[in-house]
Amino acid sequence: LNLPDRIGVVLLCGVLGHLDAEERARLWRRLTRRLAPGGLVIVELMQFEEPTTLPETRLATATAGHHRYEWSFGGEPDEAEDGVMRLHST
Repeated sequence: LNLPDRIGVVLLCGVLGHLDAEERARLWRRLTRRLAPGGLVIVELMQFEEPTTLPETRLATATAGHHRYEWSFGGEPDEAEDGVMRLHST
């Protein structure tokens, strides 16, 4: 990930849950070095108390020429691993 030398705002949306502890620590170190004084870090967290079913939901649709693109998101508890929720985005 190439970052500019100075960053005024960082938006982390749907990212941190995909990183392990070491990767998160490395990300925070990199951002801390570049964040401008008074800069903002905004973090979106999906705060589920326990794994739950999220019905597949279309979040966006766009057309480019003759092509139509759709973005959907959903999730469900992992049947094989207790306490784990599997999210999918297509």
